[in-house]
Amino acid sequence: MTPAVAAFLADPTRIAAAVGRYIARYRTPPPHPPGRVVLEIAVDRVRTLNL
Repeated sequence: MTPAVAAFLADPTRIAAAVGRYIARYRTPPPHPPGRVVLEIAVDRVRTLNL
């Protein structure tokens, strides 16, 4: 089994993309704390329930 890979990123382009997704979901901008970063998680497999 391959371990999950996660990284904290401070790249302004990725932060802007994450803020855009947040606004699309919650219809309000997120708070803007100092030192804002994005947690990016690489998914290599998705499991589903066979319903």
